Amino acid sequence: MEPYTTIAAPAAFELVEKKSRFIAEARPVADREAFAAFLAEIRARHYKARHNTYAYALRGEFKYSDDGEPQGTAGFPIHGVIKARGLSNVAVIVTRYFGGVLLGAPGLVRAYSAAAAGALSSSSVVTQRPHTVAEISVAYDMYDKVRRETLRRGVLILGSDFAASVVIHAAAPEGFDAYATALNELTGGAIHVNIIGVEYIDD
Repeated sequence: MEPYTTIAAPAAFELVEKKSRFIAEARPVADREAFAAFLAEIRARHYKARHNTYAYALRGEFKYSDDGEPQGTAGFPIHGVIKARGLSNVAVIVTRYFGGVLLGAPGLVRAYSAAAAGALSSSSVVTQRPHTVAEISVAYDMYDKVRRETLRRGVLILGSDFAASVVIHAAAPEGFDAYATALNELTGGAIHVNIIGVEYIDD
């Protein structure tokens, strides 16, 4: 599983071109379902708009729509902006309120590209890397020792639960084998590691 770059947070940008309003909203999306919910939200909010054009890129997949604009003048330029920035798991929807003046194909391409670029530029970018996530059960008297070793090795601590024993929720960028072996040696085998799966976590 390879790392990917996406935007850190939702962002928006608006421009007016010959009385038409172009309202661009960019958002990180995990999958098609998240994008579908995003699109439904925008369509509900801008139900009076003539066009809600969009493009999204997931890992290994992309899709775009002109939503009634002349073919190739909206969705494809938006996708081009996303691609040029090397982003993934991101969607940009540009809503247009028609101002009564025709822009022509070149004008539409410029406007949609500029709106998409403005929205993406309004958010910082992050690199998401695959991490193996696990629960580490350890006795209270070993907790500080295990926590120090975890941080020393660059393993992320996502949280801890304190009950009969301590359960540390941790994420390792390069798998858990070497880390689990080190913890077993450190504690004399007095830990239990339960692998949960793989999640993408930003740097």
